[in-house]
Order: sequence, then structure tokens, then C-alpha cells
Amino acid sequence: MVEIGKRSCRRGAFTLVELLVVIAIIGILVGLLLPAVQAAREAARRMQCSNNLKQMGLAIHNWESANRRLPPMGLIPKRAISPEGYARQPSWSWQVLILPQMEQSNAFNLIDPYGRSAMQGCVAATAVGGEAVLAAFETPYFICPSDIGPKQNAYRFIGPPPKANLNELMVPGRTNYVGVNSIYECTTFSDNRPEEGPGSSFPSPASGIFSELEKKHSMASVTDGLSNTAMLGERAWEYYRGSRTYLSRAGTQLMNRDSRFSGGSEHQPVGTFGVGDSDTCGTLAYGKAINYPHRIMEQSQVTFSSLHAGGGAVFTFGDGSVHFISEMTDAETLTRLGDRHDGQVMNGLDL
Repeated sequence: MVEIGKRSCRRGAFTLVELLVVIAIIGILVGLLLPAVQAAREAARRMQCSNNLKQMGLAIHNWESANRRLPPMGLIPKRAISPEGYARQPSWSWQVLILPQMEQSNAFNLIDPYGRSAMQGCVAATAVGGEAVLAAFETPYFICPSDIGPKQNAYRFIGPPPKANLNELMVPGRTNYVGVNSIYECTTFSDNRPEEGPGSSFPSPASGIFSELEKKHSMASVTDGLSNTAMLGERAWEYYRGSRTYLSRAGTQLMNRDSRFSGGSEHQPVGTFGVGDSDTCGTLAYGKAINYPHRIMEQSQVTFSSLHAGGGAVFTFGDGSVHFISEMTDAETLTRLGDRHDGQVMNGLDL
């Protein structure tokens, strides 16, 4: 009788070398795919940022159509104006005025910018039971999704006037979108400042679409053409050039820290603590304006910047169109973009 031999069956398994090869292949694939995923995410964030600026541009046009003028750079209700005028009072910004046009009427009504001053708004927001008012000061439409800043902007706080109750201190919401106010080294509330030229540390005339306190500019005042004039732009919480970090501190939603008397003679150096005209507006600073490596750190707090890939920032033009402008754009072109009525021909901007 023939005995049939037993066949030994062994289950196959990966050897150590095979396993290492598989892990290496997976690592290579992840390394190839990760930049693509990150690029896709950044493209989506930049699209959302562009949409935010588009909606704000449309809201400004709708506000201008309803009121026959552009929203002012700053607003203080007449009932809140002291005998000294506007000096050293926080003001409502142009952003609060366009809330109804951005389908934020509930927030607008809670804030009540025509019925109370910005300081009274601070008191209401920080008082017991003021949570709803405080929430109205933090609108997500004014935030760039690519930015890394905090929800609230403690750097640009709304402070109480002298001898006021320190409990009235309020930290406003952060915004990454500011109006174009000037082509000089500073933002300013006044159209009437003397032009002091490059190198000056003092405000010069407000030459952008956003200028003056409650002055009745309209789109018709943009004589250089709406498609040739920047109206809104981005400012990051911080940005990087080489090994240096520039603490640009974004801006504040709905309020300016303090307003100088319109047409007054008081001059404030760049970066002076408490000067609020840069909180919701910015300057193209003789073309040194987009992610620029400023020698003076405070200059980054009045210009434009972003963390978008490609090096540049998104702007809304006067006609409502939205464009990404490279940080490599030449200084003369940027300067022309920031002036609404200089009568100069602008060439060389590739949009």
C-alpha cells in the first residue's frame, strides 16, 4: 500500500525588505500628493477671500446708489460730537454702514451706528447682557480664510477717553479687508493735509476712494476711472519676507480707534499708538505697499499684505471687479492705483 506523502503548505508573508519598499512608495506618493492638496486648499481659500471682497464691493455700490455718496471713512453721530469736534473720539467705520447691504441688518440694528457713538457701542457691548451686541462686532465676512490672526484684534483695541472707566475697554473683531485711503506714507482722515513728499512721517492728503470723515464723495469723484482705481485690499495679521516677520496686525471691524478733527492741524507720526485711521483703511505708500520689507516695522500696519501663495494680495477695484495684484508690481503702477483723481495714465498692470 502506497502512502501518500503530506504536502506542507505555508502561508506567504511580506519580507522585511518588501515591507520597507511598500512604506517607501507610500511615503513618495504622500510627498507628491500633499503639495497638490495644500495648493487646492489655498486656491479654495483665495476664492473665498475674493468672494468676500466682491460682496463688499457690491455692498459699497449699493450703499452709494441709495445714499448718493460713498460710505465715509469714519462716522460720529451728531449727538455724540463734543464741543471740541471729532478730536480723539472712536468713530464707526465704513464697514458698519454697509452691513445691511451684506444681509447683516440684525447686526446693524444691534450696533445702531446712527443712534450712538462708537464709545457708547463699546459700553453696550461690554455691559452685562451685552453679548448680542458684542457678537455683532465680529462678522465672518470681513476675515480672509488664509490669514492666521486671532478672532479679536487686541493690538488695535478701542480705548476709553481720558479719565473714563477702564472697564469700558473693548477688543474689536479682526478684519483683513481695509479701504484704500492714500498713496502716501500714512493714512489720514483729511483731504486737506499738505503733501510732504517721500520720506515724510506725517499724514498727507487722503487721495483714495476712502477719505475724510463724513465727506460726500461719490463714485463720480473717481475721475481716473473705476476700473483703474483700487477701492479695497487685504492686510494680514503678519507676513514674512526673508527671515523677518512683519507684524502688520490686520485691521478692526466696524470701528476706528480715534478720529482727528477733519481739517485739523494735528499731525501724528506713522505707527503712533492710538491713531485709528489705519484701522479700517490703508495706503499704497508710494508703491511700497504689498508684502513690502519696510525698514520701519510700523509701516506694515498701514499698508497691504496677505498670506496667499504666489506673493501678492487681493484687491477690489472701483468698478467692483476683484484682482490679485502681485507684490512685484512696480511702484509707479501701484501709486496710480491708489489715487482716484491724479489724472495720470496707468500702464503696465497685467490683470
